[in-house]
Amino acid sequence: MIDTKKMFLFIFILTAPIELLAQGGSSEYKDGMTLKFDSAGKKYIRILTWGNFWARYTNANPGTSIGGFEKKNWTDFSLRQFRLLTYSQLSPRYLILADIGIDNQSFSSGGSAGGGNSGNGGDNFSGTLGKKPMIYLHELWNEYTILPDKDYKTGSQKNFSLYIGTGLHYWMGISRMSTASSANYLAVDVPIYNWPLVDASDQFGRQLGIYLKGNLDRMSYRWAVNKPFSVRNPSADFPNGSSEYQYAVDNNADGNLSTTGYFSWQFLEKENNMLPYTTGTYVGTKKVFNIGAGYYFQHNGTTTQQSGIAGAPLINHNIRLFSADIFADIPFGPKSKTGQSLLTRPITITILVRNI
Repeated sequence: MIDTKKMFLFIFILTAPIELLAQGGSSEYKDGMTLKFDSAGKKYIRILTWGNFWARYTNANPGTSIGGFEKKNWTDFSLRQFRLLTYSQLSPRYLILADIGIDNQSFSSGGSAGGGNSGNGGDNFSGTLGKKPMIYLHELWNEYTILPDKDYKTGSQKNFSLYIGTGLHYWMGISRMSTASSANYLAVDVPIYNWPLVDASDQFGRQLGIYLKGNLDRMSYRWAVNKPFSVRNPSADFPNGSSEYQYAVDNNADGNLSTTGYFSWQFLEKENNMLPYTTGTYVGTKKVFNIGAGYYFQHNGTTTQQSGIAGAPLINHNIRLFSADIFADIPFGPKSKTGQSLLTRPITITILVRNI
């Protein structure tokens, strides 16, 4: 019989150095592979790739089964995430980014529908198995600089900057944790409720639309108007007498546009907002203390049934989401030969208010 505590300790020892290296960054890898198109390095294409590999031991709830067999516990290995991201600065004012990848491939889930031709799910199997995960497009957006952060000639920092972009993008509210980077999580993972609409009216936190972003003094801002994805048309009815009729049964009911934004005041060192992904920890390389707030709104974005009777009329509701958060990443303790603190103490506090 496997000792659960020893198993968890083994997994932590096995994976902790890898996690710290990924978050701190390799001196050889730095910011990815960069191909320069001019001698000054102002025109380039940059390629980054990363992945998360998990080894797990799981104690299951009573009645849990896998493949029709009841399981009390199991050990498995999985690919939590894989990303291949590339962005190119084709001119001083124009940037384009593309991001593809997979999520959550394990021995029994995360694969293509039916498990692919060799999924062994049978001709009539409509679920998913673990084989042949689908690589899908996470983001594809391009951006034009209206007012840059730095003067192109002198390199001096400006007090106000403005960028505009469009596409399938991640420049969303409602909080810092709603656009967390998977390359530098503070913990092993982040809870899915950081994305309150995930895969409902968005594509894993992304939507199609137009965004504005930039800096105003010490405030970093992003704001977007988007077209949420339709989810179910027509809305499904709950059966007669169902107790679930008051739950939302449809998203993007009327097909209205949504607006979203996030605004953060940076008291100490400023963070780079060239890309939308927020950092989980800088591992002693930066001293950061921010207070932020954000929102998401869509008129008639969801519906409920008027009663529990099948075919009952649907009632439209606005989606209103608000949040406020505090993020601090403060280095402390001894420093390395390069002057980098060997210890850091990050903390994130997020308050979410949801009103449908």
